[in-house]
Amino acid sequence: MNEKAKNLNKRLSEIIKSTKYYLPIIDIRTDGDYIFIFTDKKNDLGHTLVKVFNAATKSQSSAAYFPLLPVIRNGYVYSLGKNEEGFYIVEKYKLDPAVYGK
Repeated sequence: MNEKAKNLNKRLSEIIKSTKYYLPIIDIRTDGDYIFIFTDKKNDLGHTLVKVFNAATKSQSSAAYFPLLPVIRNGYVYSLGKNEEGFYIVEKYKLDPAVYGK
């Protein structure tokens, strides 16, 4: 494992240990210093609860419900969809700054 991955694992372990309760984790995604932890908790619409942590400050920034498990890069969410003809398209959405606690 390279040094960056070891540091990320160490930060994730610290965040998980400091969480007051544990929901089963489905997936973990990162975007810069932000860590998106996808839980198995769902709302009435079937959207997944995501807790957002700031690794630099070691604190939770926010929590939000996401309708899918996306690729997250530089404040944007990317998902693969299909158009009416059945061709694949990449859908790109800007994340609300509130997700990052701003």
